[in-house]
Order: sequence, then C-alpha cells, then structure tokens
Amino acid sequence: RAPPSHSRYFMSGGLWGARRGALPQLMKQINDFPANSDYLTDMLFLNSIIWPIAKDDSLQHDSFSCDVFEGASAFPVARDPQGFHVGQVFDESEKPREVDLSILRSAAQPAACKPTGFVKAGGSTFRLKWNNSQTLHNLTHVCRDLQHKYLVVPGESWGGLPAPLEPRWRELGCDERLRT
Repeated sequence: RAPPSHSRYFMSGGLWGARRGALPQLMKQINDFPANSDYLTDMLFLNSIIWPIAKDDSLQHDSFSCDVFEGASAFPVARDPQGFHVGQVFDESEKPREVDLSILRSAAQPAACKPTGFVKAGGSTFRLKWNNSQTLHNLTHVCRDLQHKYLVVPGESWGGLPAPLEPRWRELGCDERLRT
C-alpha cells in the first residue's frame, strides 16, 4: 500500500503475488466470481476471496496505514518527493495520473509507516538490511538464527521459514555459509 488510496483495501490489484500451490482453487474461484469490466471488480475479488486465505501468511508493505492493517510493516523505502509510487497509474501516453501524484505529495505519512529497515512476516520481525561494517561472522550468525528458529535444512528444506524470508536467505548465501 504505497499511496493513501491503497489504504482502503487489504489487497490491491496488480500488487500481490503468491507461492506456487498456495491458491490451488484460484481458477475456479475466478470463474465463480460474478465479474464484469467495472472498475474495482478485481479488488472486490481479491479482498473478498483471496485475502481471507492469505491474511495470516502475508508480507504487507504499507506507507500510510501500517498501523491499521494487522501484520503490516512500514514500506521498506522512503517516499519519492515527486509522488512516484508502487502501483502508480499511467495514461495511454505513459504519463502519470497527476491527481494521484498530487494526493500523495500532500498526504502526511504516519511516523509508524516510515521505513525502519525491519519487516514483519510470519508473526516475527526481521531486519531487512545489514550494513557493510558487519562481518562475515555476523552474517553467518544471522543464517544460524534463521536455521534454528525455523528448522531450515540448508540446501534441502525451508522448514518453517516464512516465504518472504527465502530471498533474503539466498541473498545472504545461507546454504553455503552453513554447509561448511
């Protein structure tokens, strides 16, 4: 949820994803949903059908309502002062919709929703970045903490590691660090 208008919905069309197999009935659910080409039909589907399934196992970045939606974290990067944002609408000439930029530029962002370098996932809070002064030992320690907390078997099984942390595990090279 980057602009204030996204704060009206649990999920925004085009701004979500799922792991393979997480929504095995998706095609049936789409076909059974009373759809038309009206504006926000996709949002109605996502919020009434998909959100109840995803809400307890989701990663939510939020710039304006992180303190409203349970499990939401502050958006991981600072707002763009010109108003450019994730989920931005462009017209047929590839120009941004000015009304959206204007609303975003004039909106006050709650302090709780400003980037902190931490994210909530799977009921826990994790640091997103490690600075360059941290040693190789410290990164290995982070990998070991994740391994023990979630029973990860390096190179074999994710154990209970929340899906949003899998890319971070790879980025840190945890499989290689913990195999030696």
